[in-house]
Amino acid sequence: MALGYLDVPYVSRVLSYDNEKIPIGLTGKKMLPIMESSNITLNESIDIIRNFDVHGKLFINVSNEKINEFEKICQSIGNTLHPLAMTAWLNTPEFNNDSKNYFRIKKEVKRGPFSKLIEKTPELSSLLEEFISKFNFPESFVLGDQLSILDIMVVSHFYGVYCLNDFYLDRQAHDYFQRVRDICKFNYHEDYDVNKIFIHWEA
Repeated sequence: MALGYLDVPYVSRVLSYDNEKIPIGLTGKKMLPIMESSNITLNESIDIIRNFDVHGKLFINVSNEKINEFEKICQSIGNTLHPLAMTAWLNTPEFNNDSKNYFRIKKEVKRGPFSKLIEKTPELSSLLEEFISKFNFPESFVLGDQLSILDIMVVSHFYGVYCLNDFYLDRQAHDYFQRVRDICKFNYHEDYDVNKIFIHWEA
């Protein structure tokens, strides 16, 4: 989202979720995203964006304290959305059979068996609906008329909700997500264009 908003050209290399070798080889840990350029390798999203946002356009009037506050908000989004959405994400083009099993086993350590999460779908869906209904979505952007890193943080953490087939998304939330999507020229699952042959990247 940030690179689209900043009009920064880049090449997206999508790893299979069960690929540990490449991220560990680049950064010493299995964590994405990773930004590699001629003289630097980064894998913290905020650091990557700061590296490309040379004029600080997305950070105007945004303090480190505010970023820390929104990181906690994003954690709350994940804690509410992920138990419901993770089982649905397995059906997206991102996963092949091996990586589906890898993802499930990894996530079940924290969330419990996916079969139990599926059984709890009505309850988890109600919790997410309540969370969204109480969330303070801005009329334009968090800081008014100007998009900031805070909007990108929030929307990137919420956007996986669109993989849920039977979930009604509040109109105010949807309009905000799409407002950010439009200004960032963001295309969810762009890498998995059905008109192209897709293969996960291997170095």
